[in-house]
Amino acid sequence: MAPAGHATREYDALLGILEEGVVLHAMDGSIASCNASVARILGLPAHVLTGCPALFVGLEPRGEGGDPLSPDEEPARLALRTRLPQGPRTLRFRRPDGQPGLAAVRATPLFAPGEPVPAGALTVLEDLTVREASSRRSLEAGRNEAIGRLAEGVVRDLGDLLTAILEHGDALLETLGAGDPRRGDAEEVRKAAARGTELTRRFQEIRAPEPLGPRAPDVRLSALAEPAERRREQAADSPAAAAETLLLVEDDEQVRRLAKRILEGHGFDVLEASDGREGLALLERHAPRIHALITDVVMPELSGPELARRATARVPGLPVLFLSGFADLEQAAGGVTVERACFLAKPFEPGALVGKLREMMAQPRVS
Repeated sequence: MAPAGHATREYDALLGILEEGVVLHAMDGSIASCNASVARILGLPAHVLTGCPALFVGLEPRGEGGDPLSPDEEPARLALRTRLPQGPRTLRFRRPDGQPGLAAVRATPLFAPGEPVPAGALTVLEDLTVREASSRRSLEAGRNEAIGRLAEGVVRDLGDLLTAILEHGDALLETLGAGDPRRGDAEEVRKAAARGTELTRRFQEIRAPEPLGPRAPDVRLSALAEPAERRREQAADSPAAAAETLLLVEDDEQVRRLAKRILEGHGFDVLEASDGREGLALLERHAPRIHALITDVVMPELSGPELARRATARVPGLPVLFLSGFADLEQAAGGVTVERACFLAKPFEPGALVGKLREMMAQPRVS
């Protein structure tokens, strides 16, 4: 590339390493020479560009508003005509291979000493194609993540509803005799809730990252197959000790009420709180008599993992059972390490709640 016919090897070498495209125009706006970056940005070899009457001929250039750009409206032509610098201006174009391009273009008139009329013009192109593609991918990823979080929230709420349906279904079946014509409908409602539970489990597994270690067996699937009567018989064979007091923290009132009823029905003494801060206050007042913490994960004010961290600092070795729409303990705990912790995904069966609680409380303390 030669400025005003007096190029040097050093000058050409400098232009050759620039990422920006640099174009030297003759007095009529045609291309006298250009560096390699121009060819890369536009997708045309330098020898094809040299001599062209305008820079974007055949590339369908358009302005930011989408309007076609004529050769006379290119920044170099405007700089020669007005004798003033032009741009930067963002132009879209289509490369010969059909791929879209985007560049910021600015042009400056070049004057010979003492001459009022430009002898030529210099155009500089900054390639924005990669930057735009990266920005588009980031926006798409952010949108997908937002949709995923929304879906997770919906699944968590659905899990709470299914938990309530399953428990109320069991309670209703207890009141209906074997020959009651309404029993079939009640059983179908419960089966539908069980199928919904399986669907939420599948979604949780799709959204979950790879677990950090071996996962505990999923107690929900076996619980789905168990008739309510059999679970009640098993529960009656293993009542809780009268002194066992549990702190239950759950912001969904329906799930909290059902969980409390299940636990009290198995002989536990239950202290309940509707959020993490209320739960922490109860812990401070009743710490000596609390044997385990059962907490939801996503709650306002104070999350379940943070509550667990503070609770186990106050009562070392306190067992913690996380209830959550997440798919595993690593997700539910959110990076908080608890010495004795278990996880139960929502929606859960009444028998699964008690079974997981006993499993957790049977874990030995790490000395």
